Amino acid sequence: MKNPFFKIGVALSLIFVIAWIILWVKSGDPRSVLLLFIGALVGPYMGLSFPFGLTFKVGYSIALFLSFAGFIAGVTFRKRIWGQALTVLAVVGWFLCGLIGLGTGT
Repeated sequence: MKNPFFKIGVALSLIFVIAWIILWVKSGDPRSVLLLFIGALVGPYMGLSFPFGLTFKVGYSIALFLSFAGFIAGVTFRKRIWGQALTVLAVVGWFLCGLIGLGTGT
């Protein structure tokens, strides 16, 4: 396919299927992949609202900002391979930041 959004979607789908298989094998529960999506939705808020030091908040905010900016830049340059890779990395980075925030708030 020549559609760059299709390539980005396939790459993200493969990453999430691999993460789901790894989480399922490690925890024994197929519902553990919901942790990834809950982390992406609620995690950034929890990570910023939990009472941590200034260095954690600044570093966490920078990571979230870079992930968001990487997503915007990747979608802007979606016809180039590095733009597609940047979009995938930015989404994975956002999900990882969400998991960090979810882990700090619980």
